[in-house]
Amino acid sequence: MKRSSIQKITLFFITFISLISLQSNAQSKASKRDKDFTLTAGNSIRYSAPLKGFETDFNYGVGVYLDMDYKLTKGLSLRGDFGWNVFKGKRVSDYTITPDMNDWEFSGGLKYKLSILYVEALAGYRTGFESVTYAPGAGIEVGNFNIGANYNIIDKDRFVSYKLTFFW
Repeated sequence: MKRSSIQKITLFFITFISLISLQSNAQSKASKRDKDFTLTAGNSIRYSAPLKGFETDFNYGVGVYLDMDYKLTKGLSLRGDFGWNVFKGKRVSDYTITPDMNDWEFSGGLKYKLSILYVEALAGYRTGFESVTYAPGAGIEVGNFNIGANYNIIDKDRFVSYKLTFFW
C-alpha cells in the first residue's frame, strides 16, 4: 500500500513526539516558563501540507514566525503568533502554473498545557487569503522547545501546519 506525503509526514510527526515524550518524562527542573504571569517569546519554523480545497493550487508552504506565550495559571496561557509563509504554486497544466502565494498571519488564542502535552485554539487573519483563520492544535513542550501541529481552517481551504519553536 502506497502512502501519501501527508500520511508520511503525520507518521513521522507522531513518532517524533512519542520519542521526545519518553525522553522528557524524567525532567523535573523548574524554569522561568513554569511560573505564572510570565511572557516568553520564541521563533518557529513551519511546514504546511495542503488538504481539502487547497491542494489543487499549492504543493506545500514554509514559514517563519514570532511566537508569544503569556502564562496565566499552571496550565492556561494566552498565545500569539505573527509570521510569514510562502505557499508553493502547483503546475495546473502544461502551460499554466499557479503563482506562489505570500501570506502574513496574525493570530491569537488560548493554550492549555496538560503535562508536556498541550492543546490550543487560535484565531486570526491571513493576508494571502484575505480571510479569517481558525487553527485548533496540539503538541508537546520540553524545556524551551515546542513541537506542534495546527489544523488551519480558512473558508473552504484546509491545511496542516507542523511547527518547531524555540523559546528564548
